[in-house]
Amino acid sequence: MLKIKLKTKKIIKLNNNLNLKHIIVTGASSGLGRELSINLSKINCKLFLTGKNKIELLKTYKMLKGDNHKYFAFDLNNLNKLETLTSKMFENDIQFDGFVHCAGMHNIFPLNLIEKKNLIETYNINVFAPLLITKEFAKKNNHNINSSIIYISSVSAFIGSSSLSLYSSSKAAQIGLMKSLAVELSKKKIRVNSISSSFFESKIFNKIKSKIPKENLLQLNKKHLLGIGKYQDIIPTIIHLISDDSQWTTGSNLVIDGGYSSN
Repeated sequence: MLKIKLKTKKIIKLNNNLNLKHIIVTGASSGLGRELSINLSKINCKLFLTGKNKIELLKTYKMLKGDNHKYFAFDLNNLNKLETLTSKMFENDIQFDGFVHCAGMHNIFPLNLIEKKNLIETYNINVFAPLLITKEFAKKNNHNINSSIIYISSVSAFIGSSSLSLYSSSKAAQIGLMKSLAVELSKKKIRVNSISSSFFESKIFNKIKSKIPKENLLQLNKKHLLGIGKYQDIIPTIIHLISDDSQWTTGSNLVIDGGYSSN
């Protein structure tokens, strides 16, 4: 009988230690961005938040635990003035440890109703803005070693749906962007990953529910083998990707969809 002894010199500890790490979160004025920000503040992260709605962004800011957080209201569709936002992010020589792009433009347009302005806004917010923020983040004095960038994408990037061609193509572009940047920025010890989620309880999902027939909604629920998701089904994975526990993970698109893409 062959006996094998396994000797381990170290015990692996998963602690998600993010104490005092500086994190940028876009889309923080509502939804996933708000919930993520609150959770990050509870584990003592220092946050720079941005969102389009100043009043709602201030509400998020007031919900945070701890101090030394910053926020700046900005519409990511306005690329011509994006430098105003990035200069605020990096004005105090802060070296960031993470950037999570939660902001997103979700729209439902049949092909014949898509207009040029819809195309520009969708790609500005979902693709071009995170690319340009990443460009600034990656500059020598703006990030720490082993920092992490995460784009919140969607299973719509690789699953076809009627009237979602604009949204789906922008999310597919986001994943392609992540893959290439993961290679390029590995030299700077910056990890780049994305998360493709399906539907979860949110304002966006409530809007979708109000627009589709009841029969289609029942089918949508059945396709989610583990049910429609909640914020807490996604946030732990985001935190893991920011933390040092994922220091060997880059260029990955993690699918978190309750089994939707398998059904």
